[in-house]
Amino acid sequence: MMKTLVSFVSAIILSVSFSAFSKTKVTWSMESNADRDPIFLEKLQNAYNSAQDKYELEIQFEPNETRIESLRTSMLAGMGPDIVETPGPSYVKEYQEAGMLENLDSYAAEFGWKDKLIPWAYSSGVFEGSLYAIPKTHESMVMLYNKTLFEENGWKVPTTLEELEDVAGKIKAKGMDVYTYGSSGWQPTHEHLVGIYL
Repeated sequence: MMKTLVSFVSAIILSVSFSAFSKTKVTWSMESNADRDPIFLEKLQNAYNSAQDKYELEIQFEPNETRIESLRTSMLAGMGPDIVETPGPSYVKEYQEAGMLENLDSYAAEFGWKDKLIPWAYSSGVFEGSLYAIPKTHESMVMLYNKTLFEENGWKVPTTLEELEDVAGKIKAKGMDVYTYGSSGWQPTHEHLVGIYL
């Protein structure tokens, strides 16, 4: 009886141990932020891991100053994370062209992402007709203009990319700076300039 009980307990321990170690590890590279990191660990990583037994999510935080380059290096070596966070679509395009990203079309179809995401947000991750990325967040972007300067020169406020390019040419022809943009302290914000046009 004791031998059977020991075998039974051993089988339970083996089963529990095997189950705990048989979860597929999924890594997510994310920009570090001292205020945000604990929230992502609690509300995303830990909540996800405790809600299911198939995958073990591990968020790997790193400052953007070093993360972008180390990410490129690890991805080129075939050792990159499973989920990649980038400052924006131009980085996604670089990785997609290099064949480093998985086509997400089948997942989009299975989970109905096209219907659940704002159209421009969905399309920001579409390259060559296929989905390779979805935005983690989105925000409102605005462009400001000098109303007096526009009125003095008879320029119309652009509402399309073509109109923007046209008025930019007129501004440049007058020897003026077309755009000014502040990015002191966080240069990846330049990616927002790309995102405006998608």
